[in-house]
Amino acid sequence: MSAAVLLSRGQLAVLAATGVLAAVVLTVAGVYGLLRTLMTLMIAAYVSFTVFKLIVWFAGARRAIPDRPLPSLDDPALPTYTVLVPLYQEAAVLPGLITAITRIRYPTERMQVLLLLETGDDETIETVRRTALPSYVTAVIVPDAGPRTKPKACNYAMTVATGEFTVIFDAEDRPEPDHLLKAVAAMWAERRSDPRVICVQGILSFWNPRSGIPSVFYWAEYVAHFHWMLVGLCRLGLIPPLCGSSNHFRTEALRHVAEEYGTLTFGSGDRAVTVPSVWDSYNVTEDADLAARLARLDYRVAMCPARTYEEAPHRLSVALRQRTRWLQGYLVTGLVQSRRPLRSIRSMGAMRYLVFIMMMLWTPISALLNPIIWALSATYVLARISGWPVVATFIDDMFPTPVHYVGLIAMVAGNVALGIQSIVTTLYATSDRDAGLAKYLSLTFLWWAFTSLPAYRAAWRLLTARSTWEKTPHGHDQSQEQSVIRPTAPTVEPVAETSRPRDESGLVHSG
Repeated sequence: MSAAVLLSRGQLAVLAATGVLAAVVLTVAGVYGLLRTLMTLMIAAYVSFTVFKLIVWFAGARRAIPDRPLPSLDDPALPTYTVLVPLYQEAAVLPGLITAITRIRYPTERMQVLLLLETGDDETIETVRRTALPSYVTAVIVPDAGPRTKPKACNYAMTVATGEFTVIFDAEDRPEPDHLLKAVAAMWAERRSDPRVICVQGILSFWNPRSGIPSVFYWAEYVAHFHWMLVGLCRLGLIPPLCGSSNHFRTEALRHVAEEYGTLTFGSGDRAVTVPSVWDSYNVTEDADLAARLARLDYRVAMCPARTYEEAPHRLSVALRQRTRWLQGYLVTGLVQSRRPLRSIRSMGAMRYLVFIMMMLWTPISALLNPIIWALSATYVLARISGWPVVATFIDDMFPTPVHYVGLIAMVAGNVALGIQSIVTTLYATSDRDAGLAKYLSLTFLWWAFTSLPAYRAAWRLLTARSTWEKTPHGHDQSQEQSVIRPTAPTVEPVAETSRPRDESGLVHSG
């Protein structure tokens, strides 16, 4: 149950059986019979996913994320918090990160902030050495053993984590000052109604939605995803794929996951490093995979209004790499979580499991198929206009009549509905500052076309670099960041230092 293996023996057997079945259909029904079967299955998947997204969207539209009274800073019931901050080649954004952490309103004697640095990342390590860190912030050097991924770093950090709650922030994250208090209030309230809730997902927003065309579409996607889709998935009792940042966990639940999935040892001899398998160290979207791991243990996730500002990709080249990693990770997660379907159905429930697998696999697969469908449609129209009856008839014969009309409706009405949904979502859920960006969403279809490029790239990397983390650069417009995120007075208090060995610079040694 790890991305360390691409396909299990069972999956290889299913793949072989599918190939045999396709050969039988080809032999019995001919080329057209095989093509019609494939097109029928494909259109059924398109229609099902479109209907599913609209159902979830309407479910989310009927329920806002509630704001709850914040606990007092001197409330003795406030949990201790471990904040994990994985860093790799992030020297440029480190000062803003430390500033954001010191602005968090929470008793610092109850905070343990771990900066996770990768061995060999000399620039970031040196920047940390030169930075005056608050006493509750500790830098931990992650050993250079095994895959150099964010989940492996977080797994390593769990060996020294002491908080009752655990949250992950990325290097470019700027959590609002009351972020932790809002998460605690949400966790307490959700667990009163359902003790199975052990994670609350905060809201991610962008502080730079106007820095480029890609950032506009990222902004629109995040509004729809966090204010509507995730809310709808939680409301329907389904499994929301967690995001890589601002997930607040009860640490005991993470340790339960580690007990279920065991440990991993990287290296050998004196250099061997053993870490708990809370997250899949080989998965580049470990957050989505963890959502399934928690669901297998009958845990639930809820939403909370704690907001974190992030930096959106401002260039297509940056968006290409980041979207490649997301789609690659979704493919891997879908493959991993489909390895033991009967056991997963028993633990998650059939509907929850099947919907999760559909989200993980069909999201990237549809991006792979979209150009093919668009090309077929354009060729068919061109053949009709230009009088190429052979070409038009060939495409016609690929689709049984009912499938042809259903596919046409799905392509036209479905895309129009999803396009309108994205515009309405952003107009409803966004602030006045960003409302003017909705006018760019009339070009959403161009963005959908672009996302097919990282889908093909993700499929290639799935075969060639499955567990290699493509870094997203940050820190391109820090002046804009400061104009959006208002400063507040920091609250820094001394706390007991960690007992792990340090060098003269204050960094925790690895291994």
